[in-house]
Amino acid sequence: MEVSPFINIPIVTIGPIIGKVDENSARILLEIDREADITISLKEVKKKEQQDIIQLEKTYSITNTCLKILPKIFFFYGLSSSTKYEVIIESKVNFLKPELGDLKSFFKTTSREGIYPDSFNLGFISCNSYKYYTSLEQPEFSLWENLSQKVKNDEIDYLIHMGDQIYIDDGAWSGNKENCFSKAKTLWEKAFEKVYGHQMDQIQKIIDQADLESEYFSEEKEKLLNAEKLKLEEIIIELISDVYRATWNIKSVAETLRNAPNLMILDDHEIFDDFGIINQNYLDKSSFEYFFAEKARFCYYKYQKQLLEDIEFDNLKITEKEHHFHMINGVGIFIQDFRGCFSWLKDDIMTHGKKGKLEGFLGNRQTDDIKKCFGNNGIFENMKYAFYVSAGPLVFLSAFQTSVAKEKVNDCYEQWAYCAQDEQIELLDLLVNFKNRANVNTMIVCGDVHIGCNTIIYKDNKPVIEQLITSPICQKPPTNFEMKAVDFLRFSNNSLKSGYSFKHSKGTNKCNYGIVNLTFEDQKYSSKSFLVICQNENFIAGEENFKTNSDVNFCPSCNIL
Repeated sequence: MEVSPFINIPIVTIGPIIGKVDENSARILLEIDREADITISLKEVKKKEQQDIIQLEKTYSITNTCLKILPKIFFFYGLSSSTKYEVIIESKVNFLKPELGDLKSFFKTTSREGIYPDSFNLGFISCNSYKYYTSLEQPEFSLWENLSQKVKNDEIDYLIHMGDQIYIDDGAWSGNKENCFSKAKTLWEKAFEKVYGHQMDQIQKIIDQADLESEYFSEEKEKLLNAEKLKLEEIIIELISDVYRATWNIKSVAETLRNAPNLMILDDHEIFDDFGIINQNYLDKSSFEYFFAEKARFCYYKYQKQLLEDIEFDNLKITEKEHHFHMINGVGIFIQDFRGCFSWLKDDIMTHGKKGKLEGFLGNRQTDDIKKCFGNNGIFENMKYAFYVSAGPLVFLSAFQTSVAKEKVNDCYEQWAYCAQDEQIELLDLLVNFKNRANVNTMIVCGDVHIGCNTIIYKDNKPVIEQLITSPICQKPPTNFEMKAVDFLRFSNNSLKSGYSFKHSKGTNKCNYGIVNLTFEDQKYSSKSFLVICQNENFIAGEENFKTNSDVNFCPSCNIL
């Protein structure tokens, strides 16, 4: 039997993906299908003056032993600031999708402290579904194609992913079983029935009718169930990992992720729908939801959080926070956590005390870091611009409208205007006071709600801060009918507590992602924000101009307006 010459060549299953990059370091993630020593090199790329010739200069190389079970981070240190590098896999590898083997990978380090580039452009992304992408009639016209071109053309310098980078529960909320979450639940139920002879709900009914708990929940059967759980762990982790691989190996997605630095934060669909505030089943450690969430958390760490920092995979419980903050090119970026703080990081103060205070909602550690950045003498006071980034909007509907809408849309139960009205005002005060006191332009950016719009937030009828909402980049958006209902709620009442109010732009219910262009002048950054919008998978669209400094821009490759 003839042996294929490629049989012993490692296969890249994800990557390379550019993680956090600063002035002298970069994190690059690579996953392969077996244990092997892999070498990655970075080569400086510079254009000779007055000649359109690319010259490769200084080279940095790292060889790591990659394992099948975990993606590997290649951490490069000692790089030159404000320098473009090409990423080259020196080892012989194949790719899970062969078409990805020809794609180039580049990134640029940031400027040194105290040096500010003339422009700094950030892309903001939320809600990306592989299932939705595969349903498109013309996926080659998806927004990822547009985004990858902008990244390759150096029109975007940094990418902020605001949650739902994958959907491991796609459609489960409507009863669809063809998703990772539902398949894992079926496996769990079969394992339980194998040990106990009945499904969990059936046993509970039997116990309710007679004192049989000791018969069904004996120590021996508990050991058998734990053995079944151990068998399921690897299976479920692989199911979740396959969703990452399918989603991030779409050619335009892969090309985007390997040509700009990426910072990410989880939202519920990295775990399961409504994880956190609404769905509290995770807190029951005997539940399927707890079991599944721990595997999804592990996968979130190995594919997303590793892009930011090193992880102790043998002891995830030492994790202190999911939120993170950065100072890049003179720009402060705080990325809020809205899931971990209500689940695996939930602390006593959130359960027993300080209702109505920010630390009682987001937790002590996160609140302390928000104040560390935006409070008096906060570290962002020395920045030239600041972002507060959150998976979901800080301001979306009024308290009254949120209370009305929750009867039809359960996501409203986790909106600030419903579950944290006082905390919403405390956070707004913190951001607005920072902006005024430090004279640092500040913007709130968020996603999740499957519309795109600009929001001006007022205090006593004076505009005080701007919010950009952008989502989804690739997930089912609201129908025109649904958008009319959302618009009725968005525009019929715009008041908040303590003299705050807001005004949304018309916005869009089409797939979209956000760009904020920062321009450095007069010792600070000014901003212009855009929504890049896809309509009918062909970028056929009208135009909307926001009434502030924001507007909408469309794919330049279509030329069919």
